[in-house]
Amino acid sequence: MPEFVGITRYNNFVDAEENAQTLEVTFSVHVKAKDYAAFQVKFLKELQDFLDKRK
Repeated sequence: MPEFVGITRYNNFVDAEENAQTLEVTFSVHVKAKDYAAFQVKFLKELQDFLDKRK
């Protein structure tokens, strides 16, 4: 369905006081307009499932 999915940018933030690090990721997704709504729902669900498994 998607023509292209990729990471276009990421940033690392370090909070020394809390001894924590944050990774911020920006995705670039190119999909035909007629397919976008279905793709968005599926992509976000799969991404959330992946993140939930990493807990």
